[in-house]
Amino acid sequence: TVYDIQTWYNKTISGNRSKAYDELDIQGDYYYNSTTKNLSIYSTSNPASYYSEIYLAVETRGGAYGIIQAQSTSYLLFDNLDVRYGGVLGISTSRSTNVTVQNCTVKYIGGTIQTGTTRYGNCIQFWANSTNIKALYNDISYCFDAGITPQSATSAGSVTMNNIEIAYNILSHNYYGVEYFNSHSDSQTYNLSVHHNTIAFTEEIFEWGRQYPQAVRLGKNPLLSNGTNFS
Repeated sequence: TVYDIQTWYNKTISGNRSKAYDELDIQGDYYYNSTTKNLSIYSTSNPASYYSEIYLAVETRGGAYGIIQAQSTSYLLFDNLDVRYGGVLGISTSRSTNVTVQNCTVKYIGGTIQTGTTRYGNCIQFWANSTNIKALYNDISYCFDAGITPQSATSAGSVTMNNIEIAYNILSHNYYGVEYFNSHSDSQTYNLSVHHNTIAFTEEIFEWGRQYPQAVRLGKNPLLSNGTNFS
C-alpha cells in the first residue's frame, strides 16, 4: 500500500509538498491524499508537456522502510547496485555487523512524511548497534536528508557503534553529506572515520551530535560548493 509520495521533476527538481489540495498554487507543488490514493500536481500547463520527466519516490508501510533493508544480520555485501525512487530510505541496515556497501548508485530518496509535517529520508543508513561497517566508492545524490548516516535515537536504547568507515564516496545535492548521531546517554561510539569523500552542492557538509566527538575522525574530504574548492 502506498502511504506517501515525493515528486521529482526532470531528475533534479524536488517537488514542494502542500498540506492540502486547496493550497496548491505554485508550479510543481503537489498534494498526495493517502485515503483516496490520488496525487495532484499544480502546473500552469499540462505537466506532461511542462516537464520532460516526472518521477515518484514512493513510501509503503507494513514492513521495511528502505528499498533494501536488513535487520539483525551479519556479513553483508551490497555491491554495484542502482537504488532509486524510494520515499524513505535507499539502503538501510539495523543492528547489524560486518556490512559493506560499495560501488552503489543511490539517488532520489526520501521526502515523505515521518510524523505530522516532518519529512525524512536517507540514502544509506546504518541504524543502532553497528560494528565493522564500510560505505565505500558510492555515488549518492538527491537525498532529502543524509547521503550516508550511522545513527541511533534515544528510543533505540543503549547501543554501540564501532569501526565505521565512510570513504571514497561522491555525495551531491543532499541536505547533509554525512550525518551522525548516537543519542542515548549510555550509548558508545568508537572509531568512526570519514575520509576521502567528495561532497558537493549540499546544505550541510557534516552533521553530528555532541556525544563522543573524540570518536570521530575527519580527513582529506574535498568539499565543493557551487564549484568552489575549500580546504
